[in-house]
Amino acid sequence: MQFQLAPHRDYSVSNMTSNITSYLGNYNEDELFKINPKVMAEAFGERYPDFQPGDYEYSCKGYTDPVWYFTGPGDTVLGIGFRYGTPRLRGKNLDNQWLTPQEICEAFLQHVLCSIKLVQVDKQGGE
Repeated sequence: MQFQLAPHRDYSVSNMTSNITSYLGNYNEDELFKINPKVMAEAFGERYPDFQPGDYEYSCKGYTDPVWYFTGPGDTVLGIGFRYGTPRLRGKNLDNQWLTPQEICEAFLQHVLCSIKLVQVDKQGGE
């Protein structure tokens, strides 16, 4: 399954996404919680929060970190975002696909984790 990084601030992609972390099993949820904005930026490029400084609506609800959205097969959208610094899986269009929402979420998380690991290995000199 292939996921493509969506252009930053493409609101047609990010609009109407929701927290779907509950689709992950305990093991995958633990793996998700190891992700932070720094490793996401290293693996997928720098992003910026979707708010302007002083925007009370976002900052008071804990959305002060960037979000990385990806598009996948069947118009699926998945992303890694943060609320109060805690990573969460976000997405939409997971129903009526060839795979279950759980399988899509797990495949996406493995894609993200593999990309992060490749960057970390490369930084360490290919060990």
